[in-house]
Amino acid sequence: MTFDSAESCDAPLKVTSVPVPGIDLREWIGLLAYGHRRGELSTEEIVDVLHDVELSPAVIDAVREAIEDFGIVVDQSFDLDDSGELRRPQLQGSLTRSGKGAAGGTRSASHEEGDSGSQDAVRLYLQEISRIALLTADQEKFLGRRMTDGVHAQAELLALGDDVSVLDRRRLKRLIDNGRKAREEMTQANLRLVVSIAKRYARSSMPLADAIQSGNIGLIRAVEKYDYTRGFKFSTYATWWIKQSIARAVAEETRNIRIPAHVMESINRALRVQRELSQKLQREPSLIEIAQVLGESPRKVAEYFNLAADTKSLDQPTRSEGDATYADNLASTDSVDPSDGLQYLDLREALQLVLNDLPEREKEVMRMRFGLGGGENATLEEVGQAFNITRERVRQIEVRTLFRLRHVTASATLRDFVD
Repeated sequence: MTFDSAESCDAPLKVTSVPVPGIDLREWIGLLAYGHRRGELSTEEIVDVLHDVELSPAVIDAVREAIEDFGIVVDQSFDLDDSGELRRPQLQGSLTRSGKGAAGGTRSASHEEGDSGSQDAVRLYLQEISRIALLTADQEKFLGRRMTDGVHAQAELLALGDDVSVLDRRRLKRLIDNGRKAREEMTQANLRLVVSIAKRYARSSMPLADAIQSGNIGLIRAVEKYDYTRGFKFSTYATWWIKQSIARAVAEETRNIRIPAHVMESINRALRVQRELSQKLQREPSLIEIAQVLGESPRKVAEYFNLAADTKSLDQPTRSEGDATYADNLASTDSVDPSDGLQYLDLREALQLVLNDLPEREKEVMRMRFGLGGGENATLEEVGQAFNITRERVRQIEVRTLFRLRHVTASATLRDFVD
């Protein structure tokens, strides 16, 4: 679900296309309307509509320019101070929140030991990466040049095949090795950037350690795509890949349906208004009352609350202790009510008594035609082949037998089962 542009902004935006393929037009319009109202958009909010887009420097430039054309500022800030150090108080808060549930409550006791171990591992990881020096702009360009040379050398070596000389092979392998080392150095020098971004997602149900791991995957992808010739600082582009990687992981882990960040903001606003009205009115407010405060339609508010509902796995335990799952509490659609089962057995017994009064051939014809023996209903052709008679003869036997079963004695036997 996304915003309609007319509902999200005072002056409707004229948007008829997306800047790059893979973006949903309705999500794009909703994002622009949301940013137009606020005057700015964060990269997290933008990346949400790029969920299915393969990022590249050209794609990022096209998206950013399209947003700025509407007078919307793209906020690419992240939480590193001037010295490049992570802001410890904020990071400590993220570590604490990662031990909470998605709703803010503490997790069950069975998870506390695991959470403590995870937080200790994150702290050790932070201590280790804090020793890695950050790169200057010139160092980034130097490493970028080495990475590019390594890629070109790899392509040249493959193209030459067995025709390459010993000296050229050594030269190309040296360039390839230098490129690999440059990628490693570029990646390690930006691990703190990943943490600074990942800690924003610690408010969700994803633990900080998992968010960091997903962000590192995005960082590796950003290093592979880095183009030093564009003249921009590496972090300017790397944040997009990192945030997209984490956002994808969060969406896959927490929900079956991905919700864009600008829609989540409206959902949270609706929930906040609901709480405020509940306290003010001393009762649960109606959708109409909430919609009046939000300036939205009741239908739109209902959609917000529907999206706010959490999804649960049927294999998830219903309690912190025990093996019972939600699936165990679901009624089986194949189960038979005990009283219906007994009645069915009585009906089978009554049918057997009625059929026993028939001649053997008529009894077998009725069993086959109506599946009374537990099998499937047979066609006239199939019954005729079984008894070596014509289809018409089978039909005559069936009609005569049904007439006989309407006899008062047989009818009385089966009448109690007719409802």
